[in-house]
Amino acid sequence: IRVDAAATPIAGAVNNNVPVLDAATGKVSVPAMTPAGTYTITYTIIDRINAGNTSTANVIVQVAGMSITAVADSFGPINGVNGGKTTSVLANDLLNGVVLAPADVRLTPGSVKDAGGNVVSGILMNPDGTITVASGMASGTYTYTYEICELLNPTTCATGTATIVVTAPGIKANDDKYTADGRVGATSVGNVLTGTGADMYNGTQATLTAVTIRVDAVATPITGAVNNNVPVLDAATGNVSIPAMTPAGTYTITYTIIDRINMRNTSTARVVVKVLPIAMKAEADNVEVMYSYKDRVTTVSVLENDRMADNPIDLTQIVLKPGVVDEAGIYLNVDGTVTIDVGTKPGIYHVPYQICEVLNPTNCSDAVMTITVKAKDLMIPNVITPNGDDKNESFVIVGAEAYDEVKLIIVNRWGNEVFRDDNYRNSWTGTGLNEGTYYYILRLKRGIKEELHKGHVLIKRN
Repeated sequence: IRVDAAATPIAGAVNNNVPVLDAATGKVSVPAMTPAGTYTITYTIIDRINAGNTSTANVIVQVAGMSITAVADSFGPINGVNGGKTTSVLANDLLNGVVLAPADVRLTPGSVKDAGGNVVSGILMNPDGTITVASGMASGTYTYTYEICELLNPTTCATGTATIVVTAPGIKANDDKYTADGRVGATSVGNVLTGTGADMYNGTQATLTAVTIRVDAVATPITGAVNNNVPVLDAATGNVSIPAMTPAGTYTITYTIIDRINMRNTSTARVVVKVLPIAMKAEADNVEVMYSYKDRVTTVSVLENDRMADNPIDLTQIVLKPGVVDEAGIYLNVDGTVTIDVGTKPGIYHVPYQICEVLNPTNCSDAVMTITVKAKDLMIPNVITPNGDDKNESFVIVGAEAYDEVKLIIVNRWGNEVFRDDNYRNSWTGTGLNEGTYYYILRLKRGIKEELHKGHVLIKRN
């Protein structure tokens, strides 16, 4: 056998491998990695006895290409905040009906598109066929096309599609509850992201880097309150503030946290703020005063021992309301002192009162001042000077008010009666009488006990 023309390599093939005719044996072999195509070998057989007796023929070898299949892939779900990496798209692709070896093909990534057909970034196919989803990727279903071609036969190709499902992170806004003193207020009683009901995002505490805050419903003012102050949620910071002088009551604010990456990924919660009224405590008072027949007496203030949250009473923060006093001549003043009129009979009197917070008018406390008016020992004057100077004008019997009955008779030096009063109230001024000495007969009765007092009194006008 004589090989007249060896097979010619395929133009542009990846190598020059060709089928070979072994002249010694007549066998035709095809080397591994021989590109697909039609190869021709020309040969001649020669008669060993008659060397001129020959015949020529061709060997035609059809090297077939392998079949290649890109099998569709589905990956996910992958958390878009964390990102992630898939297995290789080549793992289920076939070459000649069996799972291919990545080294036998060339992988060419195509484009990645969202559900709307828009090309997006953030998802990348690696040379080994794995796909990396970058952290911070919006949720959705993405398709990634790619092509695989046999290295030996570069025109033997297949196109595949990988579907990647990216999910939004978990998000949970939790209700918050706060209490506050509305009178002084607070720049921040807490933060909705970090407070009593800390909000969660992707398994950890939510931050303003990850979410935004939207206030859905602001707090409603208390009906009939003295002002419209209400707690406020600052959407920029998450802080809940209480303006000074916020009326007591329960306030509700509704808000939503929104995923910055996935705007539709939201969660809604409430902030409940209970604004407490200040503790008001009116304490009972006990006061003793001496009877006075010529001057009014003013006591200490009933507010002196009262408290607002353990602090002394601030008159600008309360309303003082007097109750019904059991004596017409005793009355409560606006500053809390109590005035006792001239001539108020010795005894025990009660001055009820109420203090109410200005900010919260129903926040009140009641107490009673008990006043004991005491009389000195009985004192009967021996001189009166009724001259119009408002000093010692009348015959005032100090202590007589402690008796149930007071009867007074005045006689002149001849024993003639010049004045009589069976219910004497310190009113005799000697009107119509000359200066001089007169004599009194005083009968006092307390219960069943009677006393008789006699003496003289001098009327002197100059």
